[in-house]
Amino acid sequence: MKRAEFIAHNEGTWQRLEHLLDGLSSFHWQRPEGLEELPELYRATCHHLALVRQRHLGPDLESRLHELTLRGARHLYRDRSGQGLKLFEFFFRDFPRRVRAEWKLFALANFLFYGPALAVGIAVLTEPSSLYSVFSPDNVALFEAMYSPGERERGLDGDLQMFGLYIQNNIGIGFRTFASGLLAGLGSVFFLVLNGLILGGLAAHLTVEGHGEQFWTFVIAHCAFEITALILAGAAGLKLGFTLLAPGRRTRNQALREVARPLSELVLGMAAMLVVAAIVEAFWSFRQFEPQVKYGVGAACWIVVAAYLGLSGLRRGS
Repeated sequence: MKRAEFIAHNEGTWQRLEHLLDGLSSFHWQRPEGLEELPELYRATCHHLALVRQRHLGPDLESRLHELTLRGARHLYRDRSGQGLKLFEFFFRDFPRRVRAEWKLFALANFLFYGPALAVGIAVLTEPSSLYSVFSPDNVALFEAMYSPGERERGLDGDLQMFGLYIQNNIGIGFRTFASGLLAGLGSVFFLVLNGLILGGLAAHLTVEGHGEQFWTFVIAHCAFEITALILAGAAGLKLGFTLLAPGRRTRNQALREVARPLSELVLGMAAMLVVAAIVEAFWSFRQFEPQVKYGVGAACWIVVAAYLGLSGLRRGS
């Protein structure tokens, strides 16, 4: 069999193996379909490599198949520790790089959250009654009771219970903010603006009413992770919405498939940050320490988040 015939006859096997290996090498929510074919495809490609060497069908073809079989062997015979390394690389390299790659959407989402928060905060500080355009009187009274000064105690069981509640609440808000991007991005805009209004109005009102220290010392640490994650969810939702609105020359299905990986990276990273926020909120934020300690830890959390997203996995052009 001549070289051209050999390639034409076996190209499908090599391409299929390469496709599976590419799927395993990149981050996806699910493992690639047809993964059970991997051992058979690997053995067939090893046999083809032996034939190429025996028949002297060219160093380029030999090099290609050699590389393909090496990749196949790594995935077939690697140990389980490779999965842990892959997760580490995702969270400390791929995810921060993805956030930086989407910096325009991240900046827009920040504006949509912090802009309304600042506007309503100034309005409430200037005219306290304007708060009731955002909150009902019952909600205002509830928040005042939550953040009124006083000693509070809660055991480990209470911490664990609240951790579960925070996880449920945080993840729910985050995924609603992302998924509502399907509405041409308007749903994500709505949730970013709404949450910004709530935070800004609440912070300003409690500060005016003399509960500012109780409020700020409680939220400053976990909000570094929680608010940043919410904004990332909004950025992912905006990307989803813009993709549906302007798919270019692609069909919408093609456009969505192309952005599936960057979206999955943003959403998974966002979810992990919300878990961290729930841990901090349940096991630290409620604890009573001197305000200087709470503010110091809170400032450290914001610095860590900024350094993590801005510097992790940094390389030229990332």
